[in-house]
This record gives sequence, structure tokens and C-alpha cells, in this order.
Amino acid sequence: MAFSSPIALIIALALGGVACRPQSPTAVKAELAACIPPDTLVLAGIHLDSLRASPSFQNVAAVWMPLPEPLRNASSLLVAYNGKEMLLIASGQFPTAQAGTVRLTPEIALAGTASAVGAATAQHASGRTGVPSLVAKAAPVASQQIWAIVGGEAPLPLSGNRANFLRLLRL
Repeated sequence: MAFSSPIALIIALALGGVACRPQSPTAVKAELAACIPPDTLVLAGIHLDSLRASPSFQNVAAVWMPLPEPLRNASSLLVAYNGKEMLLIASGQFPTAQAGTVRLTPEIALAGTASAVGAATAQHASGRTGVPSLVAKAAPVASQQIWAIVGGEAPLPLSGNRANFLRLLRL
């Protein structure tokens, strides 16, 4: 299955995980939240270890095929989208930098455009998240295997049925 936009991938992941059981309650990990750039409009999370162990994984397995090989070592993943660029923030054990990623620490790897990775690296150096409001909104749902939060009042650049879906989310 191919996705025409990053937003479509995030929505498919969120909808595919609706039937998944929640894992133990957790907030967005502080070390990952510190990588979220300040211009992030959409934030999604995937608890990969929990999802891989669940029987529901077979229902969404086809969605995982496009994930890059370096994410196979990831235990969890944050997806930050600013309306133009997608950034993947992976948590796990990364002894070396993998192709297509930047190893920020032995436990954090980044993937995305050069500007998105640069923004995440600069934000991480500050030690705090660039979007505390999104991280706070994520707290009630961050224990789900797959979750997504859309923040702000600025409309995402969507048209057609995707714009209609966004209108439904706002109700």
C-alpha cells in the first residue's frame, strides 16, 4: 500500500491501531520530547515493541513494510510533521549510525530531511521540547500502542477528503 502524503501515513497508522490494546501508562519520554522541533503541527507515537508483540500486529503488518531498515532496532517511534517535512525520532539501541539516520545518542536515532534533522538536533541541545502544548496533549493517549495529536489552529494543507477528515477531527 502506498501513501500519497506523510499525513496519510500518520492517519493510517492511527486508524490501524484503534483495536490495539494500550500498554502500561506512559507519557512521551523526555529525551524524545526534547527532539521535537518547535514548528511541529502533528505528533504521532508508536510503541513498536508492544505493537510487535500484539496479535493485532498482523492487521497492520503491511503498513510497516515501507519503514526503513534502521528502525528495526527501535523500541518506540515519534513522528513529527510540520506541514512540509516529516521527522522520525526513534528510541532503542543504536550502537552505530545506520544508513539514512543520524545517531543523536546511543538510544536516539533521527531520520528525515536535513533541515528537519538539524532542527531536532538543535532542539535536543536545548534540553526541552519545542512544543510543550503538543506533548501535554499527548499525555492522555501516549500509552496507546499507536496515537496521534494534531495541535494548533493553523489548518494543515489538505484538500478533498483529507480536508473533510480533518474537519471531523475538530468536532
